[in-house]
Amino acid sequence: MREFIARHARDHARTLDPRGPPRDFIDAFLQHREKEKSNPHSEFSQENLELTTLNLFFAGTETVSSTLRFGIAFLMRHPHIQGETPK
Repeated sequence: MREFIARHARDHARTLDPRGPPRDFIDAFLQHREKEKSNPHSEFSQENLELTTLNLFFAGTETVSSTLRFGIAFLMRHPHIQGETPK
């Protein structure tokens, strides 16, 4: 997964318009990294880009997973509602 994100980041870096609006989170991160390239203590490193993107992905995955689990459990507990779902 991390290699997939790294590959995406490299593709974004190649096609990045530093003066244009960011296309997504990776572009915004790369633009900030460029602004802070003279700061040796900057948090805008390649490693942080990859890990932050992973965190965002897994946070979204957990949210969707929890919502689906709750919805299925609710419908199992209240089967009378299942018939009204398509309405």
